[in-house]
Amino acid sequence: MPEVKKPRAGRGGKEAGLSGPAKAKLLAARLDEKQAEDITILDVASLCPVSEAVLVASAKGVRHAQALADAVLDKAGEQGFEFLGMEGYQAGAWVLLDLNDVIVHVFQREARLFYNIEGLWSEAETVDWTPAPAGKPKAQKPKAAKPKAAKAGSAKPGRKKPAAAKGKAGTSGVAKAKPRTAAAAKSGAGKSGTRRG
Repeated sequence: MPEVKKPRAGRGGKEAGLSGPAKAKLLAARLDEKQAEDITILDVASLCPVSEAVLVASAKGVRHAQALADAVLDKAGEQGFEFLGMEGYQAGAWVLLDLNDVIVHVFQREARLFYNIEGLWSEAETVDWTPAPAGKPKAQKPKAAKPKAAKAGSAKPGRKKPAAAKGKAGTSGVAKAKPRTAAAAKSGAGKSGTRRG
């Protein structure tokens, strides 16, 4: 498990006026940047005495789940959200991050279907987290014109035609080296010469 930078409490917490669902929206936007799938935020404040929001996302693989958990921790650190603990990072099938008033679940698809966290909190209201477009769209660079394909049989002046174009395919006069296998390369087989002592 990588060294966890524990986010500082206070700066972005309740003192700053952010509710659990508002924090979850910030975290969801970061997960979206990191290509998390099926991101869902549930407002559980009226249903749960220990948390205000549950954030659920799917990962494409173990390393992706770990990267998503790292991204949540980075964002929590930037915002100063309180961090209480993390479970499941090494296995990566289900990573749980406890950010006090926001609980984040990063699942592999099969584990998400099996544990059905959204079904467990079926009475919770789903929070719209979709990030607004950030400012102006990026200006697109004009595409360079593609060079036109040369007509068959024409060559640019001052250049020699390749041997294959002259009708002498494979007779360039250069002997090809015999390919060596990886095993032969490791054992030194195929090398010429003797070892001097």
